[in-house]
Amino acid sequence: MIKGFCRGYAKLLDRVQALITIHNQDSYFQDSDRLHQFSQKLLRRILFLYFLQAQGWLGGDRHFLQPNAQGTIFQQLVL
Repeated sequence: MIKGFCRGYAKLLDRVQALITIHNQDSYFQDSDRLHQFSQKLLRRILFLYFLQAQGWLGGDRHFLQPNAQGTIFQQLVL
C-alpha cells in the first residue's frame, strides 16, 4: 500500500509541476528546485486538508472538499 501511494504521489507531483509550468510563466517557477518545493508544499497542504476532512474537522462534513471541486479544472486534471 505504501509503495502504491508513493508511486501515485510521484506521478501526481510530476503532473502538478507540469501544470504549473504550462499555466504559470513566472520566472520564479523556471528554477526546478523552486518548482519542486512549491509543488511539494501544495500537495502536502492538500493532503492535510483531506486528513482534516477524514477526521470530520471541516464542519463535520466528511465530503467537504469533493462538492467544492466538482466540475472544476482541478477535478478534471488532478482528481
